[in-house]
Amino acid sequence: MARELHIGLLYPLFTGNLTIPDGKGYWYLCNEQSDSKGSEIYQITREPRQRDGRSYFFARPEQCYGVDRNRNIIKRNKRLCPDSNWLAKDWEEAIQDQSVFDPALVYLDTTSFADGRPALGMLNETLLRCKRNTLVIANVMMNQPRAGTGENIFDQNALVNNLFGGNHPQTFAAWNISPDNERKHLVHR
Repeated sequence: MARELHIGLLYPLFTGNLTIPDGKGYWYLCNEQSDSKGSEIYQITREPRQRDGRSYFFARPEQCYGVDRNRNIIKRNKRLCPDSNWLAKDWEEAIQDQSVFDPALVYLDTTSFADGRPALGMLNETLLRCKRNTLVIANVMMNQPRAGTGENIFDQNALVNNLFGGNHPQTFAAWNISPDNERKHLVHR
């Protein structure tokens, strides 16, 4: 559901593109992939999409950059889809190691809490390094699953407020942020 939202609705809405353009990439926290329709790499590179009677794929395998710090997961993913780029590193290390980090879409689907340092660090580093025409989507946990109530115990704006409230002014210098925008959407154009 979330993946369909970002590749089928949000990416075309914000960029005007149906697919990842040539020379750009799709970067994501990959975890273990499979050769089934529910897997991210399958949906991105092998599941045909339709628009206005035209069939297309969201990205080519070589445009995909999957990052996971578990080397065994990366080895299995490389065997499954050898034409994609698989990086056995922490997210921040993976993007810092790139001579050019110029993705079209970054999807940080984390198990980090909205008010936690890991999500803040990943998002800050990503925003700092992104070039123009990049859409960054972060998915964070809004509640503590072991809390038992299922209620949202984190402020829904915690992650963005921590970014804006921290010592990160250089991160946002290139991002167009409207002061009227209550949801604090960041657009890098």
